[in-house]
Amino acid sequence: MYLTEKETTDNAIFAPEQAKSYEESLKHYRDLKNSLDTAHEEGFVEGIEEGRKEGIEEGRKNTILLLHKLGYKKEDIAIHTKTDIDFVDDVLSNE
Repeated sequence: MYLTEKETTDNAIFAPEQAKSYEESLKHYRDLKNSLDTAHEEGFVEGIEEGRKEGIEEGRKNTILLLHKLGYKKEDIAIHTKTDIDFVDDVLSNE
């Protein structure tokens, strides 16, 4: 059987000084855990955003290559993919 924090402190016999030390330690633990949880969540969201950006760029590159194979001019490819002509040239030169 697991006891909640309140049950643990209610059932334990602490001297007032020990109880204060325990509460401070518990507060420190909770603060640290919350900080780590927040950092983890923020890192997860950042990773999703970065992956989304990479996916969009990869999709643009694939579209550029496809439009080029279909015979579109570089200028038209740049317009349709909302990129500049230098990006189109770079993608096509790395094909």
